[in-house]
Amino acid sequence: MMYKNRKVVISLAALKSNIAYVKNTLAPGKKILAYVKAQAYGHGMSQQIVTAMRQVDGFAVACLEEAKQLRDMTDQTIVLNGAHLCETTFKQAADLNVEVVIHHNPPHSQMIAPLSSLWLKVNTGMNRMGLTINETREILHQFPDKPTVLMTHLADSVPHSVRNEKQIEQLQQLKKDFPHVALSFANSARLLSGQEVGDWVRPGLLLYGAVPFSQKLTLTEGIQPVGRFYARVIAYQTLHPGDTVGYDRAYTATKKERIAIVCAGYADGYPRVTHQPVFVEDHERVYTVVGKVSMDTLHICEQDGCLPKIGDWVTLWGGQYSVESVAEACDRSPYELLVNVPDRVSREYIGG
Repeated sequence: MMYKNRKVVISLAALKSNIAYVKNTLAPGKKILAYVKAQAYGHGMSQQIVTAMRQVDGFAVACLEEAKQLRDMTDQTIVLNGAHLCETTFKQAADLNVEVVIHHNPPHSQMIAPLSSLWLKVNTGMNRMGLTINETREILHQFPDKPTVLMTHLADSVPHSVRNEKQIEQLQQLKKDFPHVALSFANSARLLSGQEVGDWVRPGLLLYGAVPFSQKLTLTEGIQPVGRFYARVIAYQTLHPGDTVGYDRAYTATKKERIAIVCAGYADGYPRVTHQPVFVEDHERVYTVVGKVSMDTLHICEQDGCLPKIGDWVTLWGGQYSVESVAEACDRSPYELLVNVPDRVSREYIGG
């Protein structure tokens, strides 16, 4: 086994706890469609992850490659959301026993006819993908006996939004007219709102222990971080007053001090530039990141005259400082940071 300098340690116990929290507290009695696209939001599409999620009712992916990888690990429901709707897509999905979300009218109704059930995505205001209300009605009239899930994507990633409510009302009206359909609109933010969540809930980010907004809500307290991002300290430098650090000399020493070089950079998914201070930690102290982050390294300054030992691990996020706090400091989304952690950062699974 190769010696590691970067790793994400993934708590399967925390993942199971988050699923149980959705199942028992946020959406009791509802079905859970767990999103595992983009390598399970950067946590790795692994057998360990899939096994830890066995209490969900199905999985959602964004491409056939993900569907194939997942089908090799589970016989549970898999829903493909976001594909080009053509004969090849429907055929390959059928070969994998994968449901295809219909997000626009396919060129031929015979593509829909063989399907045993329908997953219809309705555009209620996101204006990204989705059937119009009239197109949805036409399909429901054409195939009245097929079990059907109506999906929509809420545009505001916050727990409470008047515009989101107007989107949901459009789905609810369709259900009044077609009572046999199930509704699916509750993403992570909606699940944390304490409001109506429909029949199939679709958590993504919160399963992995993060939330898409900065508000502190009582319901977020039940979520446990799943991944902890570590990197090793690999070198020291001693600075004198006037010495600068890194590209564009973004940090200038005002006194004699030491810095440590940490083996992680923007090629590992850590943000290159932040607008607020960011920190890493070891088991004793918190250290400030100084200067611009390089492709493979970042720099931390000493705290109380101390630095981690060369070879020690420091935590970049997932400990005292969450991925949300790092994302906020660089004006990005925690989604971006998680899914941009590349394969060269190893994944280790614990607590299975």
